[in-house]
Amino acid sequence: MPPHAFSLLSVPRRLVLIIGLAAALRLFGLASESLWLDEGHTYFEITQSWSSAFHDKTQGPVFILLEKLFCGQFGASEWTLRFLPACFGIAAIPALFALARQLFDDRTALVAALLAAINPTWIHYSQDARPYSLLLLAVILSCWTMQLWLKRPGTRTLVLCLVSMLVAIYSHAFGALLLLASLLWCLAFLSRNGELHRARLGKQIALIGALIALLSLPAVLQYAGKLEGRMAGDALGGWIKRPSLFMLLAAIHHYFMYPVLSIAAGLLVLRAGIGQGRLVHWQWRPLLALSGLYVSFVVIPWLISVTFAPVLIPRYTLPASIAVLIILAWSIAAMPRPNRVIWVSVWVVISTIGLWSYYAGSDKDPWRETAARLRREMQAGDLIVLSPGYVAEPMSYYFEPTAGIELAVARRATPLDSLLSNRDRVWLITAYGSEQGDLLQRLREAAAQARRLVSHCTVEPYAPKDPWALWQAEISVSLYAAETP
Repeated sequence: MPPHAFSLLSVPRRLVLIIGLAAALRLFGLASESLWLDEGHTYFEITQSWSSAFHDKTQGPVFILLEKLFCGQFGASEWTLRFLPACFGIAAIPALFALARQLFDDRTALVAALLAAINPTWIHYSQDARPYSLLLLAVILSCWTMQLWLKRPGTRTLVLCLVSMLVAIYSHAFGALLLLASLLWCLAFLSRNGELHRARLGKQIALIGALIALLSLPAVLQYAGKLEGRMAGDALGGWIKRPSLFMLLAAIHHYFMYPVLSIAAGLLVLRAGIGQGRLVHWQWRPLLALSGLYVSFVVIPWLISVTFAPVLIPRYTLPASIAVLIILAWSIAAMPRPNRVIWVSVWVVISTIGLWSYYAGSDKDPWRETAARLRREMQAGDLIVLSPGYVAEPMSYYFEPTAGIELAVARRATPLDSLLSNRDRVWLITAYGSEQGDLLQRLREAAAQARRLVSHCTVEPYAPKDPWALWQAEISVSLYAAETP
């Protein structure tokens, strides 16, 4: 459809087209790639008891419970495991439109919805069987309903706000940061009300804040316990590095995946600060509220990481991208029409090039291909050793040992000599080598005793690796066989 024809459509019809585009991009190729490490953990969790969802070491219970319900009805294929995240990602588009319209206007809201619909990072996490798209949706809904309530307090709006906040908090540890973001949001808008109305709203906000704090206390205490464990040297999360000051800006690059998009976003933000000073003066409250989202989900975790224990991972900060996209949309929407058309067109072209790389390449660990290779080449009596131990979760989704084949997990405390004794053929399946310390070297030395290395390879994914993939581990397969006399 030509741009001028699109502009003739009503706002609701344009939004429907954008949502349709977002749905197509999020459902296309949903099961084309193997489950990666963390998606394997999701599968492992939904096979456990219902109560185990409340004791997960990496996230809250809401997403696991929803996945368990859905996959219990429709099976746990790659497609069904990723379907709910895709739905959450699709729903985030009209939710973002509603939030941006509340803060600014229809034009900004439409641009924000379009930027989000074709955003490679949002698409990636909508095709990931993890809670990030749910967290994103819950944060958008909580901000939108909170903004509605600040303008016109009502019971229904307040209940929706409370529910969405609790979903965010009980979906992921970083969801607890929404408590701070909400406080900053309210402070940004309270100043525009009259003194009497401001005092009344302030009391209501204090009471509501106390209620949310009480309802979210179990999750907050659990997350605080994880942080305490990290400070005490718990191995969980030990791979997270202490961030540099550059990480405060590097998170923005993560929200666009491709460097050219990140550069374009930086230019737009710079233009908004320099070229739209008058608009900033008139619209400082919504800009301040959106900045509070970035501070809460990026700056505060950075401070925790450099002060106490490293917890900052770019994908955990995904809710901050809400603020970035809306500010970018506001900057574009404020341009004269010819400039606006040029910027939107350039952005769509760059995003299309990036998405071509995303869909044509591979972005996730090739566990499916690893299992296929083992099934082709293994023999009765083989021992398959996985290292580190946590890779057993994605591997177990694709590979079930047949009769005469044994699957074992190597851990630091595992007596390797006894594990590998009396085995003529030993397969070593390894990944995340930098996180294993000396275990990988000891494992190779033990496997080489009375055996020789017959083959060693890095498993090739189904398609060439996307050069801008957010995360993809290399998986090595080594076969050690006893010398034949």
